[in-house]
Amino acid sequence: MPVATYGVLDLTGWDMPRDGPIAINGQWEFSWDRLLSPEDFSPSVTPPEPSGFMTLPGVWKGHQLHGLPLPGHGQASFRLRLLPQPGEHQLALRIVAVNAAYRLWAGGKLIAESGVVGNTAEAETPLRSLVLARFESRAAPIDLVLQVSNHAFHRGGVQNAIMLGLPD
Repeated sequence: MPVATYGVLDLTGWDMPRDGPIAINGQWEFSWDRLLSPEDFSPSVTPPEPSGFMTLPGVWKGHQLHGLPLPGHGQASFRLRLLPQPGEHQLALRIVAVNAAYRLWAGGKLIAESGVVGNTAEAETPLRSLVLARFESRAAPIDLVLQVSNHAFHRGGVQNAIMLGLPD
C-alpha cells in the first residue's frame, strides 16, 4: 500500500476499483502557526517554506519543531500532492475527528470544512464531524491543502486516517 513520502503520495499503480480505498497516510508538508490556502502555492508566487513534515494521522502536540515540542493548541496547514492513477475518475475523501476545525481543498477547490477555522479560541468554532468530500481526478497531480485550527481540545491535528476511494 502506498504511503506519502516528503509530501507526495504516488497512486499511479493503485487501481481504486480493484484495490479499494486507501488511507492517505504518511509525511505531509507541515506549516506550523500558518493558515495557508491554495493561492499560497499558485505558480505565480514563491511557495512558502514548510516548517517540515508531519506524519498523518497524528497530532501536533509534542511534535518537535526546531528542537522544541509544540503545544496542543494552535493552527497549522498541511499539504499533500497526490499523483493519481491515469484516466478521469470521481474520487471521495472520508474525513473524521479532526481537532477542532478544518478546511480542505483539492486542486484549488474547497471540498470540505467542519467548524470555523480561527487563529484564536474566540475566532474558532470547533466541530467534530464525519465528512465525505467528492472531487475529480484527471490524471494530473492534485494538491490537497488542509488548514486545521485547535483551540478547544487537548491535542490538535488529524487523529484518524483520511481515506481516499470511489464515491460509493
